[in-house]
Amino acid sequence: MQRDREINHYYLSKGWTVLRFWDFEVKKELGSCVKRVVDV
Repeated sequence: MQRDREINHYYLSKGWTVLRFWDFEVKKELGSCVKRVVDV
């Protein structure tokens, strides 16, 4: 979790939008994951 926070901070400071998906989310709810990406 600490590594994730550091990586998020790095990319956010560069102006990126960070989206994080767990493998089980993508496997079970691919459509909603794709919608989230498209919406952002």
